Amino acid sequence: MWRLSHFPSQRLHLNLITTSSNLKRQNFRSFCPRAASKIQPERPTLDDVQRLSEGRAARTRGYGSRQIPHRLNADERQEYNRAKERGFLTLKGSGYRAERKGAPLANIWRQFNDANGRPCIVIEQQGPLDTVLLDLSPLRLLNNSLSSVEEALGQVAKELGVETFPPGSHGSPFTVIVPVDSFLEDEEGVESAAPSEGSSAGGGDIEDGRELTAAEEHTLTAPIWQQKPKLLFFRCERPVAKLLGKNLAAATGGGSMNF
Repeated sequence: MWRLSHFPSQRLHLNLITTSSNLKRQNFRSFCPRAASKIQPERPTLDDVQRLSEGRAARTRGYGSRQIPHRLNADERQEYNRAKERGFLTLKGSGYRAERKGAPLANIWRQFNDANGRPCIVIEQQGPLDTVLLDLSPLRLLNNSLSSVEEALGQVAKELGVETFPPGSHGSPFTVIVPVDSFLEDEEGVESAAPSEGSSAGGGDIEDGRELTAAEEHTLTAPIWQQKPKLLFFRCERPVAKLLGKNLAAATGGGSMNF
């Protein structure tokens, strides 16, 4: 059994936009409980992610799966490269490709954000309103750590007049396979290899040195495609959706934008 003391100190280089007209920055760590900053989760390398996007095996065993589509076609790679520059991904609809039985672009974007320890921001363009999807699972935070993060990022949307939709109000484009274990079934539910629903996190504060529960160990060590997304949803017109994606990316350290 892992203990919290097994994970060295982690710095979350994330910033919060506090005013849309004057982009003031604050350290995102102030919104997370003390123990969360002392945990270093296991993550793929950027080289692993690049190899998966090319249809090759990751150098680190366990981060790829034949059941999870990651290989990009030429059009998807162009959008993937643009997403890395701006900090958020744009999909036509859910990005689902029938021949791959999933959305490779969404899956590899989630892997990329997991490797960087940043939230995964996706804009789904469909219908009269776009959906901005924010997945916090790549942060791999435990228990009540998520609530303050959700509140802080929700405020970024509120400054643009956009409200957060309830968890579970919209599916995600990611392919997820959560192991069928009793501890996961009791605490998080069981997912199959199909686009998954969002969920909320809860629980008490983490004390240094105590043993991790099985679910906490899973959060820290399992590949991201075995993690249920922790989702926030926002619906708005396309120009606002793009601005929201840009502001969320700036708030969480994504992209190459300078403010």
